[in-house]
Amino acid sequence: MSGKKSPQENLTEISEKIKGSAQREFSEAKDSLMADINEGGFKKLIKNKYFIGVVGLLSVFIFIAISSSGGTPKGTDSVVKKTVIEIAMKELKKQITPAIYTEVTKVPVGLIGLQVTYDDLVKNIDQDDNRKVVNKIDEKMKTISMSLSNIRTKEINEDIKKSTSSADLKINEKTIPITYTAQRNNDGDVYVEVFGL
Repeated sequence: MSGKKSPQENLTEISEKIKGSAQREFSEAKDSLMADINEGGFKKLIKNKYFIGVVGLLSVFIFIAISSSGGTPKGTDSVVKKTVIEIAMKELKKQITPAIYTEVTKVPVGLIGLQVTYDDLVKNIDQDDNRKVVNKIDEKMKTISMSLSNIRTKEINEDIKKSTSSADLKINEKTIPITYTAQRNNDGDVYVEVFGL
């Protein structure tokens, strides 16, 4: 028998080489993502080349908060600040979920285009890997603290009961400049939008 390989053997060899290269590249990307997550920063996470396609540089998040007064909500109102923090925490959880899923399961969700959400993992919690991922995400989120500082009112429009504010969002030791609006809707609830996460 000659030393020549069959087409199937050649294909298998090439496939193994590509797989090894992709695993190394993925491992480096995952390590970089997890380092950014461990540092608690949105900006590094968003700038990561594997996250650019998933998360835009400017995100808008909306949340409705219940408030008892009927005036224009201000950026310094406790209900508005609390809602901004809730929105930021939800966005952080959304951003770290694929990276932690990949870390636990070794499935390269970013490379294969798989959409993994925390809510979907919770819905399918009976699957062992999903339980591990959810537990790890929950553990990570417990280590995150967020606060708003340096709040600046940019505009108040009494006619439409809307205010626009800028602030520094502190995530553990990192600070990110954000802008947010608070507006009373027709039902009297406060509608909050956050930009720059």
